[in-house]
Amino acid sequence: MTIEGTAIFERPTICQGGVLRVSLLKVDRIDAPSTTLAGVAIPADSDAPISEISFGIEIDDVLPERARYGLAAHLDLDADGSVTRGDLVTVESCPWRPGQAEPIRLRLRLVS
Repeated sequence: MTIEGTAIFERPTICQGGVLRVSLLKVDRIDAPSTTLAGVAIPADSDAPISEISFGIEIDDVLPERARYGLAAHLDLDADGSVTRGDLVTVESCPWRPGQAEPIRLRLRLVS
């Protein structure tokens, strides 16, 4: 199964040497951190401003339909793996369910 979608940036961004990381999270435990189930890292290297990147996350396991899942993304402009000023991240919930056919649209906002 593949989760397909698009990460849409708050503003056009030059991504020289950056990486877009998108993760599928299990979010059904109250008062506990989410668990990352799958993810993808896509090189985001562009000399011109871009406003979106398409992604696909491959899922090998069968996921229980009763659990709750969500997606999160981080456009890591310096590719250091941490969220820093100038990066873009998802700041709103993006639920996903097994068998969902429609593409996901993740909106990323600037970290200031």
